[in-house]
Amino acid sequence: MTKRLHELAPQMVDYDSPGVAKLLWVPYVMYHCGFPGVRTPSCSFDGLGYRITQDDLGRTFSFESLCEGELIDRTVDLLVGGSTANGVGATSDGNTIPAMLSNRGECSVLNMGMRSWTLQQNLVHFMFLRNRIPSDQKIRRIVLFSGYNELNCMFSSRYNTRPFGNIYGWSGYFRNMNHQFIEDATNEFSFPAPVEDFVRPVESLDEAGGFLREDFEMIFSNWKLFADSLRAEVTFALQPILAWLDKSLSAEEKELLDERAGILPEEAAVFKKEKETYEEWYGGFLRDLAGRFGFEFIDLNVEFKRRRGDVDGRWLYVDPWHLTDAGNELVSEILNARIRK
Repeated sequence: MTKRLHELAPQMVDYDSPGVAKLLWVPYVMYHCGFPGVRTPSCSFDGLGYRITQDDLGRTFSFESLCEGELIDRTVDLLVGGSTANGVGATSDGNTIPAMLSNRGECSVLNMGMRSWTLQQNLVHFMFLRNRIPSDQKIRRIVLFSGYNELNCMFSSRYNTRPFGNIYGWSGYFRNMNHQFIEDATNEFSFPAPVEDFVRPVESLDEAGGFLREDFEMIFSNWKLFADSLRAEVTFALQPILAWLDKSLSAEEKELLDERAGILPEEAAVFKKEKETYEEWYGGFLRDLAGRFGFEFIDLNVEFKRRRGDVDGRWLYVDPWHLTDAGNELVSEILNARIRK
């Protein structure tokens, strides 16, 4: 995105390249951000579009290799989420969170993070692939490493279609595909009464919060259904967001954030709104909901704050969400210590 970013973190050239960052539109999940099968020096992907994990023994594996029966003799964990779970910012496939977790325990951790996706999209994609998992494959745990994309999509979208929630790019897609409901005189939507009950404008932050609560009820109930069918446990890890941490910045973080603010000055107001939401109800709601479904809950923002000595002044972020290798290492340490054995 920025010249200085590519200078300080040259791996980001690969993440910003067309094969890794360009949208590929596909049925049901709407899009892949990046093309399946692409390989670069910093990141590589299997034929299903999932990132490849490399452990410290030099072994490489992915969800596609699990489906092909190559991991039948190993216990496997799945790490699901968006771009931070995927490892955007890591210098290699061996420096993602799944790779570092694979190095720390007896499990091979598969990377099922998809860039720009919400957990709703992860759900739909997994629904079409679940039957490919060999029946005797041991999957111990599903880690849902997410939380930001769902919040950001809800607050940035003008319309909500219940019960489907929102995804990135939804507002433009919705408008272009439903142009028959746009009044020529006003250039605004005018829906007949039955549709008005289905398509709800997001009129306030409180209303957006209500929609988001409904979405997570659906997300957790469906992931529990999948996990139960695999006899796997579920952990929900709320990803650490720089704006939520009150972190003392490293010199690199400050330089990159200052450059970003000059290009996208409107982001500051969005970050403020999202931080207030996280502190007022979002983090607590996710903790309570996870408990209701029997999921282990880890708020990595809280965990980062407890480790000020490991966080303040260290270069952990390449941008407000994505982690450096050091940031991924800290997350993997926390998850490894907290996840049930």
